[in-house]
Amino acid sequence: MTRHLGRLLFVGLLGGVLALGWMGYRIWDTGNRDDRRQADAIVVLGAAQYDGRPSAILKARLDHGIQLFNDGAAPWFVVASAIFVSDRTHMLRVLRIATDEGIASRGSPTTTSPTDATLPNQVEATIREVGALALYFVGAEIADRAHVRGPNRETIGSSSWL
Repeated sequence: MTRHLGRLLFVGLLGGVLALGWMGYRIWDTGNRDDRRQADAIVVLGAAQYDGRPSAILKARLDHGIQLFNDGAAPWFVVASAIFVSDRTHMLRVLRIATDEGIASRGSPTTTSPTDATLPNQVEATIREVGALALYFVGAEIADRAHVRGPNRETIGSSSWL
């Protein structure tokens, strides 16, 4: 009995490690794929700002979005068949949320964000994103099953509450 329980625990842990490894790989893979093509809009996701001054992360995103705009990738900054600009580690969740919200989108990750500056920064950002992605999926499932309603009385599904 104890041996079977030990094997079951080992298989569960191995499955968890493999799932986390797969999520880490998908975050890295999506963040390294620049899918810039002509689109209806460019959407730059926000980050911190301080008294109207963008943080280094937001500045990197804005600079990349402006470059895409200057290159003629899209004529507007609105949400519709959009190019999403974010950090490489954040791109998988961004595109998943957009898809879940019915937005046809492509990603163009910035490579100049402080999250890409060093390997430790990349590892830290990837670990943080694995957690955020896991919470997104778990939270979306819980909200969908509970039919949770937000303050504007809309159902909180996939990403509305994140």
